[in-house]
Amino acid sequence: MELFRGGGKTPLVVQAIPFAVGHSYGGFRVNAIDPRFLTEFEYLPGKRFSFAEKDGGQGRAFSAPTEAVAGWAAARSLNLRLGTEFSPVCGVREGDPIHETDRLKFVGILAPTGTPHDRAIYIPLETFYVLSGHPVETQKMAKDMEYREISGAYIKVKRIRGGALHPGIQDLKFTINQSDRNQLVVPNEVMPRLFNIIGWVDRVLIAIAAILTVLSALFLFFSLLSALRERRRDLALFRALGATRRTVMGLVVFEALIISLLGGIFGLLLDTD
Repeated sequence: MELFRGGGKTPLVVQAIPFAVGHSYGGFRVNAIDPRFLTEFEYLPGKRFSFAEKDGGQGRAFSAPTEAVAGWAAARSLNLRLGTEFSPVCGVREGDPIHETDRLKFVGILAPTGTPHDRAIYIPLETFYVLSGHPVETQKMAKDMEYREISGAYIKVKRIRGGALHPGIQDLKFTINQSDRNQLVVPNEVMPRLFNIIGWVDRVLIAIAAILTVLSALFLFFSLLSALRERRRDLALFRALGATRRTVMGLVVFEALIISLLGGIFGLLLDTD
């Protein structure tokens, strides 16, 4: 647990924020996490969580075992308000037992970040271990750091010139991965591999989108051509009354633009609902 005591034997680690998962509420994950997550953690480079009303947040970070904080999307979906109380579910599936005797109160709602953090609820890490129904061994972990078990941790390592990761990250990764219970994942290494694996999906989707675009254009072309053939008499009447070719063409194009605009507006309204 040296990582969580400010570095200890691993000076390469600037910050380590432990968390525990396995609970939920209303279909959203309840993550037990160190309080520093809400005040010091950077969800994006240089960006930290905010409770300021001007940013869209409310309240404050939790400071007591019975307090909780909701992500913006979770609060909006569940209609959560400051002061609302809830009991976490011991699990993430429907029908899992509820910690009915444990009531936690929301004291803060995070401002939207546009990240998955918006879709979670956060409680103090120590609270996780002492929830009713947990075995005695688990409850002892609330105070005994030496034998505390966690689900994972956000680790911030030192960087060198240009913002590059410290080369010692590979040694740290090797050391941690020697254990059969721990694994260090470096997003900068994993994400490119992931995109290489699923990159063909993007190409397939682009090809499907191109085919749909061509088919839609052909459908519109033939629909317009059919409409023009049905209105040959009307157009001929316009010409007989003295309308020029340019005037008739302008009326046809203007009508098409109005229909396209109305179709786009209705499509946006239906998509919003």
